[in-house]
Amino acid sequence: MKSIQRKISTRNGRIIGISETIPLFKRQMTLVLCKEIGYPISFYTPMLQFLTQHGIRVITFDDRNTVRQHQDQSPLYEWATQGLDAIILFAHQQYPQDELLLLAHGGSAQFVGLSPAISFIHKMVFFNGNMTQRSLESWFNIVKYGLKKWQYSFLNLFSKENKRPVIKKRIISSLFKWSLKTNGLFDLFPDSNFRKIKIPILALYTNTKNLGTSKRLLSFFPSANLHFQKSNQLVYQSFFPGIENNKICPEQGFQQMLNFLLN
Repeated sequence: MKSIQRKISTRNGRIIGISETIPLFKRQMTLVLCKEIGYPISFYTPMLQFLTQHGIRVITFDDRNTVRQHQDQSPLYEWATQGLDAIILFAHQQYPQDELLLLAHGGSAQFVGLSPAISFIHKMVFFNGNMTQRSLESWFNIVKYGLKKWQYSFLNLFSKENKRPVIKKRIISSLFKWSLKTNGLFDLFPDSNFRKIKIPILALYTNTKNLGTSKRLLSFFPSANLHFQKSNQLVYQSFFPGIENNKICPEQGFQQMLNFLLN
């Protein structure tokens, strides 16, 4: 895969790195990828290859330096309103003739509606989208994030290359604060842009539990045109991230996504 590395600036003055994966041919479609918290970008390589083989440009970005160290501001809120916002604006200005698409994996799906520039997106896909709220599942996920933070920090001590993204303590703290609210961030930011979204959204899920979580999340997008599809073995990552036992199944999940984006 051929890619272009760029540096862009957010509205709050932070410089972030982005990578554009160049398609083999051009459909005039550009997709912004919002990865799950704590997942390395290498996890999504099969997906990037599939999309570029079908003519879709993909933009990924390094979110580690997006937020300032303000103790009174949620780093995840700032990630959405500054980092993601800058990426979407860049894509809109750089490729004004393209249809802009957005793909969000896991917990990142709950943040995308906070971005003011989300109005430039034409379609979105959520892979096992979920939200942090007052529930045992959310608290269990926060414990897993804490374990991943410890594992990544330990493994990076013995690796000079392919550093794994360490989940910052302030991110885990923000998720915990959201988990104390019945509706998570939607209670804290009730008048944000997600209520104005009227575009088609495809929710791909792997089992009944994920379907329930996706439906609850998308209930906060009341104006969107919602589609739900089941896809077996869509996303898998080993609980122990040091063991790179990652799998995304292109035979079904990728094709479902592509059919939705092209129609």
